[in-house]
Amino acid sequence: MCDIWERHGSGLIAFHGQSGDIMFQGATSANVQPAFDELNELGFDMGGAGPAMRTSMSCVGAARCEQSCFDEARAHRQVVIARMTA
Repeated sequence: MCDIWERHGSGLIAFHGQSGDIMFQGATSANVQPAFDELNELGFDMGGAGPAMRTSMSCVGAARCEQSCFDEARAHRQVVIARMTA
C-alpha cells in the first residue's frame, strides 16, 4: 500500500484509531483513480467519499482552543503542500 501511495499520492497515510480506517492523504485528482485501482487489485475493500475527494483535517487549534501554542492549521497546510510538491 505504501509503494502505491508513494507513486500516486503524497505518501502521507493516517491511521484512524476509532474506526480503524487507513486514510491516504494528498493526491491530485488525476492520481486518485489509478491509486484506487491498484489498491483494489490487491484485494482491499476500498471505501471512499463518493465521487468527490475529502480534504485532510487537523486540529482547529487557535481557532477554538485557548490552550493552543501555535497555528495548527498553518502547520497542516505546510505539511500537505510540502509532501505534494516533493
